[in-house]
Amino acid sequence: MIGQQRTFLKSYFSLLLPLLLATSACQGLSLSSSPTATKSMEFPTISLQSTGKSQLAILDGGEWTTVQALLQKEGRLSQRTFTKYGYMKLVTGLNDQNQRVVGMQSGSKDNESVYQDSVAVIPDKVSEMDAIATYIASFAAIHCALPPNAKHIGGGTDSVSIEGKTVILGSSELACFAAEGLASLGVHVSLVSPGSPSVNKKVGKRKSCEILPKLTFLLFYSRKNSPVIAITTIVDVLKPAVGPEEIGFAAHVGDFDSLVDTLNNEMRSNRNFEDDDDYDDENFRIGGSTISLLKKNHNCQRYISTLTECQTIVAKEGIFGGPGKADAYAKEAGTKNSVSFNPDFLPIPPPEDIGSSMTKLLEKGVILSSQLRKKMYAKSDVVRGWSLSDFWENTRWPRDASADVRFGLPVLGEQEEEEEDERMISEAPSQKFEKVAVSSLLRAEALGVDTDEEAPQPKQTNPHVFDINGVSGMKSAIIDPGKDCILFLSAKFCKTCKHLTPKYTRLARIEKENDSPVLFARAEMGSAWGKKLGRVLQVDAVPSFVLFRNGKRFGSPLSVSDLPSKKIGRALALLESGKDWDPSVLKEE
Repeated sequence: MIGQQRTFLKSYFSLLLPLLLATSACQGLSLSSSPTATKSMEFPTISLQSTGKSQLAILDGGEWTTVQALLQKEGRLSQRTFTKYGYMKLVTGLNDQNQRVVGMQSGSKDNESVYQDSVAVIPDKVSEMDAIATYIASFAAIHCALPPNAKHIGGGTDSVSIEGKTVILGSSELACFAAEGLASLGVHVSLVSPGSPSVNKKVGKRKSCEILPKLTFLLFYSRKNSPVIAITTIVDVLKPAVGPEEIGFAAHVGDFDSLVDTLNNEMRSNRNFEDDDDYDDENFRIGGSTISLLKKNHNCQRYISTLTECQTIVAKEGIFGGPGKADAYAKEAGTKNSVSFNPDFLPIPPPEDIGSSMTKLLEKGVILSSQLRKKMYAKSDVVRGWSLSDFWENTRWPRDASADVRFGLPVLGEQEEEEEDERMISEAPSQKFEKVAVSSLLRAEALGVDTDEEAPQPKQTNPHVFDINGVSGMKSAIIDPGKDCILFLSAKFCKTCKHLTPKYTRLARIEKENDSPVLFARAEMGSAWGKKLGRVLQVDAVPSFVLFRNGKRFGSPLSVSDLPSKKIGRALALLESGKDWDPSVLKEE
């Protein structure tokens, strides 16, 4: 009898086990399947009255790393959580007010349950599939890029952000969509590309004149001379090298809140962060040198990469071997069996206020169509692929001569050593020259140089640095008006000078913003006028920096290999302090 019971139980469980496994597999397709997922009960949900369209989306590569960074910053993911993929299911339906909405399906078994923070209202003119496509494309490229400290004016749908700057790299459909989307929300956008982006530069139109004084705008008047409409152009299209001076785009823009990189990924990922010195950095605690310099030099608080794994594969393998591998990856990663019970996949919890961001974006009419989404997801409807135009754009982006990075991004110069790399071009000037420098206005006649002939002065194109030409230019701009000044002596043939030029501009801008009375000037030393100026200043090498106090020569020529520089900083502080020149101050630890 006991033997028969054992036989029965054995047969029973042999039949039950496959059913249990099958049930578990089905439940594995829900958003709570991952063992590392954040429990859905931690986030409020709402139930839709009915559901419509739906779409599964998998984020990977730099785009998923970016989203994880934001979720960790908001405390919605553990600081140590890191997976290769994130996934979410977008659904449309009707809410309890009978409005069409789109949101992220929650991890509950109820297919009509969506996260409350994720719900966005769909305007009448927008289709459900277009709303889903816009939502997915905006997740990292727009919502994650919103300036963290942006302020809003007004209420409801008319609330407009008027503070914050974002730089976007690339000219693809996604880059232009992100630029227009952020601009429509009031963010000042600089779109940088070596190509010609097809972007609506006036997407940030405003009719409320109350918010415009803080923005650059064109104001049209009626016949009664009263303002009738104002248009803000808040999408600037820039080349990596800006203007005739070829200033890097980052130095040209100055400080900005976030950078959206649609072409590359400067973040380090798939690693153990325990001993990472950059672990406290906001950018997923993985800030590389470029990201650290963006934060240090430009106060950039968020670096967002939208680079997918497919784009990474093509960039790594090249245009001949990469596309096939990328397409195979997209097909494999997009299968539902890969998502189920796979620790590499994490259900994405809703970021804070993403529903509000999406609602405003849809209301502004900045839409990424479902047709364009199909183009981006050609090999898999859940994994975004790669783009040939993005590949070539990243390939032809000019590289910085001093470092293997894209031109315009900040670079880490050579390590400055007080005794070596920051050496002065020449030893202490002779007593004869020192007396001339201290006791007079440094008249060129006293040094035997003819200055009767006026040198043609260059056109001023840099708002922060004053360009001078020759001795007469120095005399009229610095000596005669008795200026406190730092004069940057450079030459077009000098590689180091080209490296220093945008950084000198940035230093000048920062000092000007801090109400420094010092004039930042620059002189070209390669011409005949420049050579005469070099003889007057007793400088025979570039780059070199010469200081003036009240129009009189102050101290010795200085040379540095990078900016910002401790030596230049101390020299400027000494200049403004009113104290006598003291070379030992420059070498203080």
